[in-house]
Amino acid sequence: MKTSVVLHALNDSTVAAFVDDTTPFEECSKECFDELDVDADGVLSKEELRSGFGNLLPGIGYLSQPKEELNSLHDAIFERFDADGNGVVDRGEFKELLREIMLGVARGIGGSPVLVGLEHGSLFMRAAQHEHEQNTKKRISCQHVSKQCWGLRITKLLKSQAFCGTVANY
Repeated sequence: MKTSVVLHALNDSTVAAFVDDTTPFEECSKECFDELDVDADGVLSKEELRSGFGNLLPGIGYLSQPKEELNSLHDAIFERFDADGNGVVDRGEFKELLREIMLGVARGIGGSPVLVGLEHGSLFMRAAQHEHEQNTKKRISCQHVSKQCWGLRITKLLKSQAFCGTVANY
């Protein structure tokens, strides 16, 4: 299976803004949880986490770690995020896990943009797409406001006696 990778500049605000925007982050968390929950029982076992967790965070060296280290990591994840101690991670616990991982990576990246290769569907690609969507909305909003402000300036100018002439389509 061929994976496509896109180069993107990430910084801490790209990742943090995605996590802070509740609705898209919750949707992403649910999708990721469902991908890992292969038996569809609504909880993640250690085995389900082991078998698919690296796919959520490609490019950080997760899959290249020795098996003993990965087992130790999974044990630590369960100890930290299995809040009710029932031996599985539920949706809420998983969302908190993703949140902490994403914000930890954001702190590590810092405020300066870092050029990274992002796989389609990865958590960080989703953060980059979220940033792009938000910036597009801002640009449209700014263009609309700018056009309105420009129109008001022209109207004021036309009403003033200082302006003689016509204004074409702005």
